[in-house]
Amino acid sequence: MTRNFLRLATLVVMLAGCDAVEHYQTIDTERLLATAGFRKLAADDVEALPQHQLIERMDEDGRLFYQYADAQDCRCIYVGDAAAYAEYQKLEGEEITRLMTWDDF
Repeated sequence: MTRNFLRLATLVVMLAGCDAVEHYQTIDTERLLATAGFRKLAADDVEALPQHQLIERMDEDGRLFYQYADAQDCRCIYVGDAAAYAEYQKLEGEEITRLMTWDDF
């Protein structure tokens, strides 16, 4: 009985840790998107969209845009054009470089 309880407790802690990591990754991504020029829009049907993925789309006029949906935290969609996407990629690269440099200490 005690062994099963310990296994269950370990599993719960591990799953909670995974959720926390995903939550903070989402916050970091959304911070970078906003800094890059993506607009944050409230969305009622955000669950119907792919979650936590930057998706390339085309509007009715054939213009390319990018969207990122978050039904869990902000119930919103971040929307940006090609320039915002390029800025996001640059910022993401800088963030990765910063983290790698920090880990070297």
